[in-house]
Amino acid sequence: MSKYLITFLVILTLSCTKSRDEAYFGGEIVNPRAPYVYLSYGEERIDSALLNEQGRFLFTIKDPKNGVYTFEHNPEYQHVLLEKGDSVMMRLNTMDFDESLIFSGIGATKNNFLIDMWLLSEDEASLRESFYKLNPAEFRKKIDSLHQMKLDQYTDLINENSLSDKAERLTKASIDFPHYLYLEKYPYKYKKYKFNKAPEEFSEIPKDFYTYHDNIDVNDSLLAHYVPYRDYLTMYFTNVALEYCKKHCDAHERFFNSSHYGIHKLKVIDSMVNNTHLEEHLFKNTATSYFMMNHDPENNQRFMEAIYSYSDNSEVHEYAESIHTNISNLQEGKAAPTLHLIDLVGNSHKIEADDYKTNTVYYFWRLHQNRRNDILRKRIDQLRQQYPDHNFVGINLDNDHDRWVAMVHREQGIPGIEHYRVENFNQLVKLLDIRYLNRMIVIGENGLIVDGFGNIFDEEPLRDKRESLATSVQ
Repeated sequence: MSKYLITFLVILTLSCTKSRDEAYFGGEIVNPRAPYVYLSYGEERIDSALLNEQGRFLFTIKDPKNGVYTFEHNPEYQHVLLEKGDSVMMRLNTMDFDESLIFSGIGATKNNFLIDMWLLSEDEASLRESFYKLNPAEFRKKIDSLHQMKLDQYTDLINENSLSDKAERLTKASIDFPHYLYLEKYPYKYKKYKFNKAPEEFSEIPKDFYTYHDNIDVNDSLLAHYVPYRDYLTMYFTNVALEYCKKHCDAHERFFNSSHYGIHKLKVIDSMVNNTHLEEHLFKNTATSYFMMNHDPENNQRFMEAIYSYSDNSEVHEYAESIHTNISNLQEGKAAPTLHLIDLVGNSHKIEADDYKTNTVYYFWRLHQNRRNDILRKRIDQLRQQYPDHNFVGINLDNDHDRWVAMVHREQGIPGIEHYRVENFNQLVKLLDIRYLNRMIVIGENGLIVDGFGNIFDEEPLRDKRESLATSVQ
């Protein structure tokens, strides 16, 4: 650690001792991609800090709400647990945002534990995926073993450090809820591997598989804005709604992605969730899931009526209407949306449906994700050779033009690939409904959408659909 950082940390520590009713959060960002760092509590952005020439910043939080905050350095974000009297210093390199993040100072131990659990969960992804092929008993044995190893680390944490009750609950939640999420996903993954289809029944799953449900609080205000908890609840209510439908509906009505099922999910959320923030999040998530898979006008009308019936939140209404419009515009056979992009020279381009002369594949990437970019580069090169009649176009989602150009020339410069970056990040992400970076959008040579929601690691849109719109008209 540099002398400046040591001095800065001492200043923060001394400052905290003067007022136990305040908290301090600051640090250094290496290779900053934006001029500001933003700090939020829940849905409310409470402050912003301008980075100085060394990439350093500082927040003073008077009378803080003890709990999970979110700091954002556009477009990345991460959690930080802050309580009165804390003086937390962080340091990260945007080239490896989460992997390089480290905390120091008063309150650092609990935060380093949170980020360690986050990264450990990410690292285990491929291993867990292999477990989904196992039968329920074997799966539980494997997954419970991983869970117990983390719980042992948690026991060491609380035995060796004096943590508040809230800090203990949050650090344990960082272990439990990713674990519970894997359990909620298991029936779907297992049936997919076993039968290559989504489950309609859970007959092979033992009744005691979900005994932990008895200990779940679906209205936990402390965790209401914590991503692992929210992700878990999303899957939990998926299963609750499906079980409700099994018990109360005729067999022919049980279609996983129908408005019928989506309305059931809205109903159970409305009946079980009374935390305003969680209810809003879950309603929005349900709307997104539904409209990603359903586009029948009559079903959509019924679903929207249910949204208005079960929620009086105007933001939920506005979101549902907006996501419905955006996703509907990306359906197969629709004209390609107009894109505003910037080329390597810095020129702006307006690409419209009439501009397409060949089948085109759009894929997306970020500057800082080195490991993913290596994999992606190999994948694109493979696809380009397999499908030479397609034009592959990489769209970078960062606004650092010079770094983007340098990386394209140094690492992403696959021969035959066109490269652009976003002109307006928020506008493009909303227009194309980009929720994950493996997204692939395929446009036919006639300017019509072949697949608006493909995955760059799934060749089906290229293999099976490339000729499907050859003679289509909108």
